[in-house]
Amino acid sequence: MHPAVCIFVLERLFGGRSLENLVCGVAFIALWWIPIGHIPSIDEAKKRIAHLNAYGPTQFAFDFKHIFESDDEFQRGIDWSSFLPCPAT
Repeated sequence: MHPAVCIFVLERLFGGRSLENLVCGVAFIALWWIPIGHIPSIDEAKKRIAHLNAYGPTQFAFDFKHIFESDDEFQRGIDWSSFLPCPAT
């Protein structure tokens, strides 16, 4: 796994409104480990943020307060094809 986390902010998806105007207590930022060569997509970010909101911090999606170490075995178990590809690729 790449020794970095992907941070995705969905502010642009809300019509440019400030995050302060959105629902309190709901995560809009998720962090996760990415394999070398993988380019995260908006679809992946949405699913990771939804997972974080539904289940709290896990290896799949976490926040700055609860950072998980990279786990190669866990990453191999992810179905990367379940995410729509990044349109930039």
